[in-house]
Amino acid sequence: MYAVDNITYVRTLRKDILMKVSELRFVLIDMCNFGCGFCHREGVVSQRSLLLRPKDYAFVFSVCRDKFGWNTATITGGEPTLHPNFCEITKELHDVASRLTLVTNASILKRYIETVGLLKRINISLHTLTQLEYQEITHTKMPVENIIDTIRLVRDAYPYLEICLNSTLINGINTRRESVISMLDFAKAINAEVKFTELLSSDKAEIFRLDRIKPYLFEMGFADITESNNGEMRRGAEKVILGRCACPPGREKCSDIVTLFLASDGKFRTCLQGGYEYDLLAFINGRDAPGVASKIETALDSLPAVCPFAEQ
Repeated sequence: MYAVDNITYVRTLRKDILMKVSELRFVLIDMCNFGCGFCHREGVVSQRSLLLRPKDYAFVFSVCRDKFGWNTATITGGEPTLHPNFCEITKELHDVASRLTLVTNASILKRYIETVGLLKRINISLHTLTQLEYQEITHTKMPVENIIDTIRLVRDAYPYLEICLNSTLINGINTRRESVISMLDFAKAINAEVKFTELLSSDKAEIFRLDRIKPYLFEMGFADITESNNGEMRRGAEKVILGRCACPPGREKCSDIVTLFLASDGKFRTCLQGGYEYDLLAFINGRDAPGVASKIETALDSLPAVCPFAEQ
C-alpha cells in the first residue's frame, strides 16, 4: 500500500544501526487512569494533541517496513486503551505489521477483547497480586482481582497469545518473597512470562536491585540463561526477564539497542530518557514516504551525538 522501493537517499545510513532497531513504539496517548510514580510514559513528558489518524500509524510503519525491513510495532502510552480510536489504530497496524504488541494496565481491556485477537503479544503491568500493595503502587482503587480476572479472560480467549506480566520492583512494597513467588505461580497458571524491572529512582531507598530477587528464583529452580541488562532466567518452559529502565552510561549502548518512540502529535525520538525530537507530521499528512524515511535516517545516524548518557 505504501511501497517506497524507488526512493533514493543522499545519506547512506550505517546498516549495523538499522539492523539493530528493536521496535517502533507508538505512544497513542500520554494520559493514564493510574498514577504509578515511576511511569516514564515512553519519554513523553508533556501533554500531546491527538493529531495522528489511524491510517497515519499504518503509513509510518509501512515506510519503516518497506525501507528498513522492520516488522515489530508496539502500541503503548500512557494507557493506550484510553485513546478514542484504539480499536481502529490496532486494526490498521495489524494489517501492516507482522508482530504487534500492546502495553497496557488491563483496567478496561475487557471492552476490547475482540481487538486483543489482532495482537501477537500483550505486556500487562501487574506489579503485585495483593490489593494493598497494588493500591500503594498504582494510586487507584481498582481491585487487583478485576485485573487478574481480565488476564484470565484474555488467556482463555487466546490460548496462543504471548502474555508478559510486567512488575516494577519497589523496595519494601512488592519485594517480599511471598509477593514474588505468588506472581510466578500466577504466571505459570496462565502460561505467561514475567518481567521484573529494577526501579529507576533518585531515592536509593526505593531501589530493589535485581541481584536481590535472584535468590528467590534460584530457590524455585530457575537458572540463569543470559547475563545482560535484560537478563533471562528459566525453569523448564517458564521464563523470567530481569530488566532495567535505563541504558548504562556510554555511547555504544545507543547503537546496540535502538527503539523509536512516535507520539500522537507526529513527533518522535530515539530515547525515552530525552534527547532531540524530530517532527514527522507534515510528511505524514502529505504521505511523503521519502521524507519520513529521511528523517528517521537522520535521527538514527546521529544517535551517539544526541545520547544524554554519552561519555563526555
